[in-house]
Amino acid sequence: RMRSERLLGAARLLKDTARVHARLGRLLMETRASGRDPLRARTDLLAAAQGLDPYAAADEGWQAQSLVLLLRSMVVDLLQVAGADPGQARAVLPEL
Repeated sequence: RMRSERLLGAARLLKDTARVHARLGRLLMETRASGRDPLRARTDLLAAAQGLDPYAAADEGWQAQSLVLLLRSMVVDLLQVAGADPGQARAVLPEL
């Protein structure tokens, strides 16, 4: 039962994260479409990206590490929508 509860928790977290990703993506696209610079969002996303180290989640199990890897991809996508170039977006992530 403990394992299934962890998996359900991870599934809920992933679902919530996907919703946030979609909402942020829409807001960033609207900001860019209106001609405004999403500097604050880009700055916040750069800071978040620096903390996405799957090795730091090793004590939480492979499910947590997998979620961190998915989040890394999402943050890189959002950084690019916020105006970062692909190389810059990937460079701020902790090394694997």
